[in-house]
Amino acid sequence: GKIEIYCRRLADLNDPKIPPIPKYIEAWESRNDPLAAKYPLQLITPHPRNRVHSELHRVPWLREVEPHRAWINPKDAAPRGIRDEDDIHVYNDRGRVAITAWVTERIIPGVICIFEGAWYDPDEKGIDRGACANTLTNDAYSGGGACLMNTCLVQVALADRVSEETEEKAP
Repeated sequence: GKIEIYCRRLADLNDPKIPPIPKYIEAWESRNDPLAAKYPLQLITPHPRNRVHSELHRVPWLREVEPHRAWINPKDAAPRGIRDEDDIHVYNDRGRVAITAWVTERIIPGVICIFEGAWYDPDEKGIDRGACANTLTNDAYSGGGACLMNTCLVQVALADRVSEETEEKAP
């Protein structure tokens, strides 16, 4: 029945990235990062309900129940010409994935969601047709030792309208 509010062991480390009391620390790649000018959407990669990480991803009836798709708010989709069920590309300097859009108000504006656990499946151009979120995220560790692969900044475009300029700049 006890909780620890202040951790002496962490205080002894004297590391600002791992404070001895719980406090908000901004994500390593957040909407306040200068990179947000190029990649304005915050990608989140939660666990899906229908699989455990990548286990069960290739079970057809589970994919029928909950298709692997990118959640995007109508306020972010409209200016990009994206409608529900459109094929889109989600990309940044680390990679590019092809996925179907689900335009929904169930996600806040400025955020896009691709559930983790899809299998990496690159085509001849290096576009991940499996839409594995790890294609976009950083595989480094935070100051506290946790993985940074849960979030990053991205941009989204219709797959059939991806300009040559965008193709050249993004992997």
